[in-house]
Amino acid sequence: MDNFNLTTTILLPALLVAGVTMFIVFNANDGIFDKIIDDISIKTTPSTDNIPLTREWTGNTVFDQLFAVFLILARQLLGGRHPAGTLHTLHFFGQMGACWTLMQLEAKREDNNRRIFECTTLIILLYPNVSFAITIPLWCILHLRTLPRTNSATLTVNLCLPATEARILPWAMTLGYVLPILAMALSLSRALAQQFWPLFPLFPFWVYLASNSVLRPLFGAGTSMTARPLLSLPPAASYHATTTPHLFALLLATITHTATLSLSLSALLFPALFHPEMAVSLHPAAVFLPKLSLAGATEVELAEGATRFLQIRE
Repeated sequence: MDNFNLTTTILLPALLVAGVTMFIVFNANDGIFDKIIDDISIKTTPSTDNIPLTREWTGNTVFDQLFAVFLILARQLLGGRHPAGTLHTLHFFGQMGACWTLMQLEAKREDNNRRIFECTTLIILLYPNVSFAITIPLWCILHLRTLPRTNSATLTVNLCLPATEARILPWAMTLGYVLPILAMALSLSRALAQQFWPLFPLFPFWVYLASNSVLRPLFGAGTSMTARPLLSLPPAASYHATTTPHLFALLLATITHTATLSLSLSALLFPALFHPEMAVSLHPAAVFLPKLSLAGATEVELAEGATRFLQIRE
């Protein structure tokens, strides 16, 4: 299989360069991380009603500071005081979940068995420290350029995957991704929730744990991935088995995208229904388009900086 084509040589590298440029330039100019580091020294969470800020979890200064930065960012985005950030977070939650579902589905195909790209848990664990705009194009480039050679006789078989894996995936994403994020969003302001905050950035591990330790025995697939090839279906049945995870990814992306776009367009088309400041904050340009942070520009508020940070990471 010739993997040197327009996608792998031009389109994906261009997306990767754009992602790296936006991540470095925009983050350097808006000064969001410098502001957050300064706020960590304060005992209360910024832009809240004096909610105590947990700053120590592991005893390691580097990890504790990283967790505190993520906690402050999440609190700004989910606190509801910056509607554009909250709405974009909902959109990001759906798109990332759908993308990750498809990545895991692809990793379970026979052609990818025992390849590094099967380890999607490790790949997604790297994401919080980089950007989706960097991680995904890079993953696609490496994945496509290193695919083993095949032919028309073996291609169909290589695309097959175990039916049980396809059935488990939506449930694993629900237990390890959807429910923990909803629980975190609803209880983030509570001191107890902040104590357990370091568990949230490890959500890829919870999906893996739910899949292999909880759901796999329930679905009668055993506890070892070495049994995968024995569970593979004929090509036609294998394609049919992927309907469920594809539908799950489609619904997750569609529901969140439709909800955010509908609310944002409502604020644009029917501004009288909203408070003036709310209508401005929910404008589609404010929700979906990252603002250019120029060098030397006026320092933005923490909530606005957190929103821009999330926008360029998507």
